[in-house]
Amino acid sequence: MNALILAAGLGTRLKPYTEKVPKPLFPVAGTSLLDLAISQLAMAGCQKIVINTHHLADQIHAHLETHEYLVPIAISHEPEILGTGGAVQKAASLLGEKPFFVVNSDIVHAISLASIYQFHLQHHHPATLVLVDDPNFNTVWLDTHGHIRHFQRQAYREIRKGRWSTFSGIQVVDPLILKHIPIQGFYSIIDAYRSLIQNGHKIQGYFVKKSGWLDLGTPNRFQQAVYKKIAPTLFSQNIKANDQKVSLTPLAGDGSERRWSRLKKNDQTLILCEHGITIGTETQEVDAFVAIGKHLHNTKVRVPKILHHDRFSGQVYLEDLGNTHLQVLVASTTNPAKVFNLYDAVIRRLFDLAVKGIVGFDPVWTYQTTKYDKDLILEKECRYFLDAFVNGWCGQSETWATYAAEFKSIAGTIETFGAQGLVHRDMQSRNVMMKTPDEPYFIDFQGARLGPVQYDLASLLIDPYVNLPEELRVSITQKALKFYTDRLDYDQEKFDRGFIACAVSRNLQILGAFANLAQNKGKTFFAQYIPDAFERLQISLATYKMTFGSDLLPQLSCLVVDLKHRLP
Repeated sequence: MNALILAAGLGTRLKPYTEKVPKPLFPVAGTSLLDLAISQLAMAGCQKIVINTHHLADQIHAHLETHEYLVPIAISHEPEILGTGGAVQKAASLLGEKPFFVVNSDIVHAISLASIYQFHLQHHHPATLVLVDDPNFNTVWLDTHGHIRHFQRQAYREIRKGRWSTFSGIQVVDPLILKHIPIQGFYSIIDAYRSLIQNGHKIQGYFVKKSGWLDLGTPNRFQQAVYKKIAPTLFSQNIKANDQKVSLTPLAGDGSERRWSRLKKNDQTLILCEHGITIGTETQEVDAFVAIGKHLHNTKVRVPKILHHDRFSGQVYLEDLGNTHLQVLVASTTNPAKVFNLYDAVIRRLFDLAVKGIVGFDPVWTYQTTKYDKDLILEKECRYFLDAFVNGWCGQSETWATYAAEFKSIAGTIETFGAQGLVHRDMQSRNVMMKTPDEPYFIDFQGARLGPVQYDLASLLIDPYVNLPEELRVSITQKALKFYTDRLDYDQEKFDRGFIACAVSRNLQILGAFANLAQNKGKTFFAQYIPDAFERLQISLATYKMTFGSDLLPQLSCLVVDLKHRLP
């Protein structure tokens, strides 16, 4: 037998990714869809495989030239895309005079192709279409005799015995069908089947119950195929469990576009973090997540162990640290001493991240910027605050020029008094997982970079998710500052100045982020924390003035007073 693999399509539902990589070359757990299709056909006994090409054909041709296969491969290139029927007609001379397979290149399955071919040889109908059950695509009517009657659900409303099913994209075709396809031009093979049915022929269906079939035409379905391929292997390698299916439960997300899920097999679990399809050689967020996460784990900083990652899909599989983060524990107690002890444990581990994490840290791992510096402060914190919060959320029309000098003053103070180490950059209570009250672990470390260690400490202690009582916050802060300066052998006054400047800058960033997420990203959850973050900014500015002995930020201070009465 021979086969035609359909690899010419535009991959419209997978744009913009398919503008750079043709869908047949999308890898599932390291193996391209095209190679998966070739392998399954070769194992079924195919003696020659024809591949039609059109969209980004050069990439497919180059891929085929650099790989060795068990069967000969021929290419049928289409300068103008021809559709399935047109593709079959164009490749007819390469396919021979015996029944041949026609297979889509954007599917995964566990169907025995050899069995399908043998089944086809046992009947006299011109085609056998493999059918599966997928509620998203059940548009093919299969009668009780196993014959296909209709290919469009909306056009067929009669009630009779049979079932709706999905055409899998796998079919065995007799050369007879070529008589029902035009010699040239675009043509759908489904139209050929309709023509055959109207002329009294039968189109045979072959329904497979447990097919493992999945169409990978959209990003979500592609991601699903990848985790279904990878996850069972991870459990068998890293966790002793029997062969039960892996279940997936979505988890609440954060401010990014990433998706989080818990994978479970028996009573064992893993965490899946999906960064999205990643194409190109430039460092992306998933690259930073993996490289920094592995480095921190290797240096004994408390972060979850990365068990596996798949760069193209952007999937990272992690040790499961449970559901309890610092915010939950703080909210569950009214005992200030317990809260103090919780923060004391976290701050000690945060110090480890700052000083242990920087040893051997390679800035090339970082995403967007290599360090927390003046440029980042001005653009990603000060301007973010002005554009997203002041003008966006509060409806003002303030200009950068009005506040530029004061923003630069804040950045300069941080640069002058910062004690250099590794900075997490988003250190807040929801990013601290507590396996026990004494075992804090840090997550969301992909933004880590070189910078002032005071930044993470300030970020943790002004966290609006918790909004600690001021007296307790002051008490925790005083001990934390002394803990850091004693171990760093750093001047207390300089460290404190860097700390309060970092607190102001981080406050600006928080308000900009919350406003942007709530107003522009549809994540209204963050709006509830804006009042507390704004109140904290007022306190931070007052402390800044008290620390430096004069009002170095008059324009910003006046703006905050004015916004207090305008805050939505």
